[in-house]
Order: sequence, then C-alpha cells, then structure tokens
Amino acid sequence: MTVSRGVKNTASLGRLGGVDEVATAVLFLASDERRFAACEALFVDGGIMAV
Repeated sequence: MTVSRGVKNTASLGRLGGVDEVATAVLFLASDERRFAACEALFVDGGIMAV
C-alpha cells in the first residue's frame, strides 16, 4: 500500500488535500482574520484527527 492510498483510506474526506486548500489555511493564519483565534491548533488533514 502506498502512503497516499493509506492516507486516502484514513481521511474522512477520502482524498488528499490540494495545494490550494493548504495555502488557504496558511493565508488565514497569516491574515488579520485570525485575530480572535487564540491558542488553537488548525488541522488541515482532511479529517484524520476527527476519527
């Protein structure tokens, strides 16, 4: 089993995330929009941590 197949099977979304999806999270964290988010972890993992 390849790593990507294992991740796809584990992630609740059933697929790998795209560069644009990760970039959106990074842009959010670098922006003023995150000003009220304090001491939180933002998991960009397709739902793996939710399982």
